[in-house]
Amino acid sequence: MSQDEPDVQVVPGGQGGKRSEGGQHKPGGQGGHEGDPVIEVSGLWTVFGDNVVHRDLELTVMPGEVVSLVGGSGSGKTTLMRQILGLEHPHRGSIKVFGIPLLGSHPLLLRKIRRRWGVLSQEGALYSALPVFENIVLPLRELRAFDEGFIHDMVMLKLDMVDIERRHAWKMPADLSGGMIKRIALARALVLEPELLFLDEPTAGLDPDRSESFVKLIQSL
Repeated sequence: MSQDEPDVQVVPGGQGGKRSEGGQHKPGGQGGHEGDPVIEVSGLWTVFGDNVVHRDLELTVMPGEVVSLVGGSGSGKTTLMRQILGLEHPHRGSIKVFGIPLLGSHPLLLRKIRRRWGVLSQEGALYSALPVFENIVLPLRELRAFDEGFIHDMVMLKLDMVDIERRHAWKMPADLSGGMIKRIALARALVLEPELLFLDEPTAGLDPDRSESFVKLIQSL
């Protein structure tokens, strides 16, 4: 991926404008940016030894925005996303998602917050020993709140949404192309109808045609 392509995208629910890492807003889509911020990062520092990755970083994402983080390899894009997801802690600073501070909040509250977002990792991260259906269904089964009929219908609905034919539901990841793996991983990220969606290098490893097709899919959601 070239340095001018988005490596990390943050997509709150709804459609709205788009802006780059520098905060420059570009109108687009429908809807405004009313309400409280979905993500608030304030005074964030990330330090590894003598290497300062983030220095007093500020970031605000409003409802309806699509935000892309652009930068060279090693500039801290994925690290920032992992910190917003609560998988890593910054050296100092604060991070709020849906108005809730990630640092210091009760684990049960954090678990509820995490159910409100979906994540597409760089490589798709499908379980190689599970077929497509079982990969997508995992977040639903973890909730233990839905019957099998609803689960089946929801998985098929998400396959339709990402333009994967239902006949592929029982294929193994090893039998899929790179583009199909990305789309199926996106279906899994969307299966709980998240309010917020994180995409880490969503087009990495795809040829130009598949990359363009995947970008159009994201824009259509």
